[in-house]
Amino acid sequence: MNASRTAEQQPAPVQQAAQPVPVVPPQAVTTVAPPVPAQAYEESITANGVIASVSISPGSVGGNEIHVLVTPPGGSIVPVASASARVSLPSAGIPLSPVELVSEGVNHFSGNVTFPESGDWTLELIVNLTENDSVLLKATVTIP
Repeated sequence: MNASRTAEQQPAPVQQAAQPVPVVPPQAVTTVAPPVPAQAYEESITANGVIASVSISPGSVGGNEIHVLVTPPGGSIVPVASASARVSLPSAGIPLSPVELVSEGVNHFSGNVTFPESGDWTLELIVNLTENDSVLLKATVTIP
């Protein structure tokens, strides 16, 4: 026998069976928006000579604290009879909801208000100067 072989005489290369490639299903990518920072609301609202300095904090969806300082007409420090508030979100069909305010001292009222969703909320303050004389003050409170 001849020690050298020709190409025709070479044994065929051994082919290995193809290994299955694992298929990994695509995974859902969840993007979480960064939290929206709270935006405290501070504004002076006026109507018919009454000035109401309003602060709402933290100014975010959920529970918030509201403070109202009332200055009667002419800048006097005469005590007003009472104050009440209500909020609504017309764009979402949320009707006026009462906000209980308690007296913290002369012409200073506070309470808790919950904004269940973000949006441009309507705040209405009713200041009763006397038992028979009241003033309605309105403002837009943006909750991010």
